[in-house]
Amino acid sequence: MSDTETEWRRYTGPALGAAVLLVYGQCLSFSFTNWDDPQYILQNPVLLEASWETLRQVLRPGTIPGEVLYIPVTYLSFWLERALFELAPWAVHLTNVLLHLISTLLVWKICERLSGGWLAGVVAAVVFGFHPLQVEAVAWASGRKDVLSAAFSLAAMWSFLDRRWTLCILLAIVAMFAKPVAIVLPGVLVVLALAEGQSLTRGRLVAIGGVGCAGLICLLLNQTAAPLPGDAPAVALRLAHVPWILTDWLQRLSLWQPSLHYYEWPAEFATLAWVGAGLILTAVAGVGWAAWRKQYVIVAGASCVALFLLPQVKLLLSYREFITADRYTYMAMFGVALVVCLLFERMAVKRSGLARCCAGLLALALVLPTVMNLQRWESASALWEYYKEYRDSGFAYHQLGRAYLDAERDWTEIVPLWEVAADKLPEDPEVLFDLGNGYTALGRNEDAFPLFVKALSLRPDYVEAMVNAGRAALLSGRPKAAVTCLSQAVAYDTPFRCEVYGNLVQALLAAGDPTAAEAMRLEAVTVCGGVKDEG
Repeated sequence: MSDTETEWRRYTGPALGAAVLLVYGQCLSFSFTNWDDPQYILQNPVLLEASWETLRQVLRPGTIPGEVLYIPVTYLSFWLERALFELAPWAVHLTNVLLHLISTLLVWKICERLSGGWLAGVVAAVVFGFHPLQVEAVAWASGRKDVLSAAFSLAAMWSFLDRRWTLCILLAIVAMFAKPVAIVLPGVLVVLALAEGQSLTRGRLVAIGGVGCAGLICLLLNQTAAPLPGDAPAVALRLAHVPWILTDWLQRLSLWQPSLHYYEWPAEFATLAWVGAGLILTAVAGVGWAAWRKQYVIVAGASCVALFLLPQVKLLLSYREFITADRYTYMAMFGVALVVCLLFERMAVKRSGLARCCAGLLALALVLPTVMNLQRWESASALWEYYKEYRDSGFAYHQLGRAYLDAERDWTEIVPLWEVAADKLPEDPEVLFDLGNGYTALGRNEDAFPLFVKALSLRPDYVEAMVNAGRAALLSGRPKAAVTCLSQAVAYDTPFRCEVYGNLVQALLAAGDPTAAEAMRLEAVTVCGGVKDEG
């Protein structure tokens, strides 16, 4: 390392940290979104208050409603923010930014050590820290599990390279219970030892074995899976999308395609799947060539990409409503950074001036779109408005309408969005239900009633649709239809059951059956202590 690089190296850490804060600091003014944040953070029963009881629930498997993963470290971080800051949005976003800052610095240290060059380490940190694909995990409050697991995973990797075996195991355990993607760490540690040119000594084997045992326990505790929907395609067809996902990710990685927060299943994927299959074979051949030429850092980088992308296969098997997400490639970016940094190190040996110029251009090319991508996470409305520009789908219109509703926008702005959504998704009960509510808010009960009825035909146990169908029927002069709907709804033990009794009594009176109305009133006294009229 030259004297100039030695001098620059002293300021690299502070400069990288300042750059991360400068670029991502705008996140502190962002609000929560309507994309998972309400369910898993704001309305999560174990995060409504910071008490010993809720702390026990955070640490106990299976206590988070709707959560299929056992990630107590992630929810513990939210619990602490509830205790210290009442889950203020700025505090949640600040934690994410700081975790990303730590990860960026660790990538710099690890890649500098493996490549042996100062510039290479800086380039790796820039790729990991400022690529637009990293924005989702950092700017999204619910991306906490990704940035938290990554920070501890990278710390475990640095400890492994520094021969602190016990610390490596402990950090890996924390990473796994922040998000199970870290169970691939044993394989990552093996390739890191290979990249450093070290043999698998007893200490390294003990560390790898300890991390592997922890990974097995984590895997066993995360076997719960959500039931597959009835329209889920065959496993073989789902797995056939793997090459398509790889090709799509490479297009976003190269900045050829914009990054979004939601990627729907493609209607046609055959062409890109064949391209992806060819790319996979090419990548395997390239890694084989690098191994033959003893370019073990490149082999390690490519192996890390493959290992950290493995959880994507589980996403396909579970068949979620989306096919992939940028946050699933957050740690895979470390492998990309490792490969890129070695290429820059080779360039720096021959033409240091050119290498530094290219590094500057690369940083500029990454930071500018990252700053622009960050702005769409400012609010739920901005998020879905951005998405709608690129995906003219019913899902986009539906979610944007919900974001406008949360932002207390006028119903005349919301309803047209849901009308488009219903036109594109005529068999989605949630869309029909929301549009029915919109029509009710505008006084169009005649139009709302058939939407609630159709939602019920698609989901017979949709209690909210039963209730709102009954109310819409009552307000539109159909008391008998209202009685039918509300009689079904009152049989369910719901938080709004007493209000349903009140509506049902009114409907029976409007239908000319005072005897049944009085009987229902007496039943309401027994069940609820009285009737709560809705007016």
